[in-house]
Amino acid sequence: MGELTFFLDSRPSRWDPKFMVTNEPQNVAQSDSYPTILEFYLKQQSVVEAKYKELMAFNYQGYRAPYATSFGMCFAMIKDPDGNVILLSGDLDPKQATQ
Repeated sequence: MGELTFFLDSRPSRWDPKFMVTNEPQNVAQSDSYPTILEFYLKQQSVVEAKYKELMAFNYQGYRAPYATSFGMCFAMIKDPDGNVILLSGDLDPKQATQ
C-alpha cells in the first residue's frame, strides 16, 4: 500500500534557513509564513524537478525552483490558483547529497 506523510509548520525557516529565498522578487518581502502550505513528498530529486517543470508548463506560478537543502532533501515550491504554497520534496540524488 501507499504511504502518506502529512506535515504542518507555521515557520518553515526554523528547519530550512534558506526557505524564504525565492525566484520571484515580489516574494522577498513576504513574511516567514503562508496561509497554507501543502507538501508532496515525491521521494526522488529527479521526480521533484520533473514535476516542477510540468507544473510550470501548466502555467502555475513558480515560487522557488528546485534546490538542495543542507539536510539531504530537494525542495521546490509553487503557488496554487488560490495563492497557497505547494512544497514538492524528495531525497537528494546520492551523488549530489555528498557534495
